[in-house]
Amino acid sequence: MYKQTIAVTMLIVVPFVSFAEVSTSAKKISSINVEIAGLVPGDFFYFLDRWGENLNTALTFNKKKLALKQIEYANERVAEIKKALEVNKATIDEIMTAREDFEKRVMFAANIVKDEKGRGSDV
Repeated sequence: MYKQTIAVTMLIVVPFVSFAEVSTSAKKISSINVEIAGLVPGDFFYFLDRWGENLNTALTFNKKKLALKQIEYANERVAEIKKALEVNKATIDEIMTAREDFEKRVMFAANIVKDEKGRGSDV
């Protein structure tokens, strides 16, 4: 019964995670990823994008990769806020929530780097 529950859960979850990951893309400019906003605050399926990111970071155990993902998602928040403001699509509350997520992700990545440097790791 336990294996069936996990199998059904995976069948339900995987399409949404794939959708969330496909919705954004990045251009490589020198060594900096510049995000192009896919879904923006105010879009109906925006919560799936955020949910997919949270699941993706929860399943990342390498500290360096986790910090990079946090910076990538923070960069994506900036692109989303910019696009939402340009098309006047989101409310102030949605923009503020995206801004708070940006700040949280940057702080999380900074804490990872600080902790790793404290352990003597070359980050």
